[in-house]
Formats: sequence, C-alpha cells, structure tokens
Amino acid sequence: MEAPAESSGSALIFTTPGCPFCRRAKNVLREKGIEYQEIDVSTDPNIRSTVQQVAGRKTVPVVYVNGVLVGGADDLDQVIQAGDLESILQKQSEPLPEALASVLEESSKNEEKETETSTSEVPEEVKEEEKRLEAIATKMRDPKQGVKTKTELKGLTVLNNVFTGAEALDWLLHNGEEDYESALRTGTALQERHYLHHIEHAEPFTASPSKLYMFVEEEAPISSALNARKPFLKPARSATQVAGELRRRILELYDEALSKDGKSVSYSQLAASPTYAAYREATEELQRVDLYSMSRQEKMAFFINVYNALVVHGFVAEGTPSSFFDRLFFYSRTKYHIDGHDYSLDDIEHGVLRGNRPKSASLLKQRPFGPKDPRRFHAIPPVDPRIHFALNCGAKSCPPIKLYTPENLDEGLEGAASAFVEGEVDVDGDSGAVTLSKIMDWYKEDFGSTPEERLKWLLPYLPKEKSQVLAKLIKKARFTIQYSKYDWAVNE
Repeated sequence: MEAPAESSGSALIFTTPGCPFCRRAKNVLREKGIEYQEIDVSTDPNIRSTVQQVAGRKTVPVVYVNGVLVGGADDLDQVIQAGDLESILQKQSEPLPEALASVLEESSKNEEKETETSTSEVPEEVKEEEKRLEAIATKMRDPKQGVKTKTELKGLTVLNNVFTGAEALDWLLHNGEEDYESALRTGTALQERHYLHHIEHAEPFTASPSKLYMFVEEEAPISSALNARKPFLKPARSATQVAGELRRRILELYDEALSKDGKSVSYSQLAASPTYAAYREATEELQRVDLYSMSRQEKMAFFINVYNALVVHGFVAEGTPSSFFDRLFFYSRTKYHIDGHDYSLDDIEHGVLRGNRPKSASLLKQRPFGPKDPRRFHAIPPVDPRIHFALNCGAKSCPPIKLYTPENLDEGLEGAASAFVEGEVDVDGDSGAVTLSKIMDWYKEDFGSTPEERLKWLLPYLPKEKSQVLAKLIKKARFTIQYSKYDWAVNE
C-alpha cells in the first residue's frame, strides 16, 4: 500500500457519529495525508444550523480544505478526480466565514467551561467498591465454589436456584468478610446493585433462614425481547434521557464497525465488543420508561432512535436476514420491551410512527394494534411521511442512521428527506419518466392519495432545477412513474 502523500494543507470536517459518508470523507483525507479537525454537529445545534446556512448544505459531511468549502463526500471525490485538490492545498489558507468562525469559538469556550465545572468523574473509592462487589458476585455464582443453591416449592410455584439469606451470609463469612455486620453490609450492597434479589422483590437482604433469594441472572426473562434477559429494577429516567443515551451508544457501536469507505458494517465484529455489552445492558432501562409522559415530538424522536438502534442490536444478536422470509420474520420478531409491553420493529414503524396503519405486505390490511391493545395509545397520527427517510432497516437502500432529538426533530427530518429524495429521485424532462424509491410505492398512501399529490410532495426536497422540471411535468400531466429496484442486501 502506498504511503500517504505529504501535504502542508489542513481540513475542517463537520460530521455526525455513525455517518457512512463522513467516514468515507475522513478516510480520503487520511489517504491524501491531509490533517483534519473533526467537529461533531450533533452536539451543538448552533454549529449545525450555522454550517447549514454558511455552506448551503442540509447534510454532512461538510468539508473545508485550507478554508475553502469543498462540500460533501462526493464533492471531495470529484475535486480529487478533477485534480483541483492540489491547487487548493498549494494556496495560502483562507479564513473561515466569519459566522462559522464565531460559532466555533463560542462552542470552544462553552466546552472549556463545562470541563472546568464537570463533577461527573466517579470517585476512585466508588470504582474500587464496584470492582470488589462484582468479584464477590462472580465467585458467589460459581457452581463449584459459590453459595449452594436449591429448588424450593412455594405454593404451586417451583423456584429453582434459590438460597436463603442465612446461607448467603454464611458464605460471605467464609469468603473474606470479617464479621456478621460486614457480611450483612456486603449482602445488602449486592442486592442494591442488583446482583441478587428477594424472590418477590419485597424484602431487603437479611440473615433469615426462611427468606429466599436468587441471582438476577437466574430469573426467568420477562419477555423474549432483546432487552428483557433480566428485569430492570431501578427507577427509570425519562424516556427522552434513556433514548438519548441509547442513541449515543448505538452510534458509537455503529461507528466502531463501520468500514473505511463507509459502505458496510461488520456486525460480527460488534458481537465481541465491550461497547456492545455496555449498550445491551443500557437497553434494559427501556422496560420502565414512561411513554405517557411524552409529547408528540418527544415520542416520535424516541421511537425513531429506538427503531434504528434495535435493527443494529438485532443484527448483532440474531444475525442478518438473507432471504425474503428471513426479513419478514426479523422485523416482526425482533423487539424491545418498553414501558411494560413488547414492541417489534414492525410495531414501531407501522403501529407507532405510521399512526397504526397496516404494513404494506399485509394482505388483510389489519392494523398492528387492535381496539383493546394498550399500545394503541402511543400511535402517532397523522403520519409524517418524512419518517420513512429516518428509519434505517439495515439494507443498502435504507437511509443512513442519524441523530434525532425533540428539539431538532423537524430540522432532522427535513434534512433526511432532502438527502434521500435528492439521491433517489430521478426526473427526465424529455420522456416524462420519474423514477422513485420503492419506499414511495410501498407506502404511497403516506405521501398522498393520488400520483399528482405524491409528486407534489417531493418538490420542496428536490434540487431547484430538478424541482422545476418535475413541476412542469405535473402541470401538464405528462409523467410516468417508475420505481427503482430496492437493494435488500445487508450493509455488512
């Protein structure tokens, strides 16, 4: 492999985590030996809006080289192929546009203040105590040297792998604890940190010979959902907070296994990742979030993010679907347990985000949530067609994963729609042929009740020239609609 070419130039690239086009652009810059500074626009709405205004682009990446706006990943490729990059690098660096330089300086000052006032660092003694308890719990669960478990009958219920408080305390006394009080404190701490619990979740840890306890891992899953292998017993944060953390974690995970050219994800590589293990554990909090407390904007952003995260989680945990029937069952079977109920990928897309509309493959046109299904209260009518460009099903023809918050939801959906429509819609003014994504065929009723309405819906999202051509075709009723083949191959 050739060594990167030496370059005296520098670049500034605006990105978001998990963005395949951003990864591709960064890789090109590295190959050209160009040092770059990366700015994550997802962390600061002021930077994001300023970049859009100054660069005239709704999508990332946005690349500046020596102060000159190059554009996105495709633009960078074109500049290189045309041989224009060398001339940009040889020129003296230009200053960034004033508005952009100002917002970056302000953001930098805010970051410094946050760093100075941050108190999030966990004290060392707390970390050491957590390590100690984890080591004790691991040894305590060991079949050979751990506490002896047994099977008990309580009423008509058979309880497997249980032990009494007295048996646990005795084991602790024989495995490092100095006295009764010390062993009791450790047993209580193990219960507080959810290594073990009372069989009815009703009693604190005691040395009682009649109170029964079990390890959390031994409890039967509350559902077959991917996040329900053990119950989440702590009080849950707000659904928006939980979704925000999952969004951050899944993008870290996605970014970790994204190829250099941004075109594929190594899901098998993710399975062994510590990042994946941390993400999997974080999803358990979804069991207890309160969906009823959320506004429409919050709920829409929440379920878009959860859907995109669940697809990646499902691919890692269950493997990628390879046939029509695999896909059919994957999207109906892969689910999270949220606020006391199971939500599959199909439930989230069609039941919640499409306002409880039948899915396109439904022959009986049956609604996902029936009249007595409590999940029907979380459906979001009327359907916003832009959600189709925000959901990533893991196939190569799907839109890329992006960040959505209640605050930037409309802006984010506008950007996702613009990027997808610009790349997937083709208009031939001579023949009148309009080529659309298959998504607009499957969900045509979401975009309008007639072909004319659906094409009019596209106009604001197309580049100016293409939009004008399509508007003329609609006015003269001189158009034919065709659909491009959908690439169901997994982006692996």
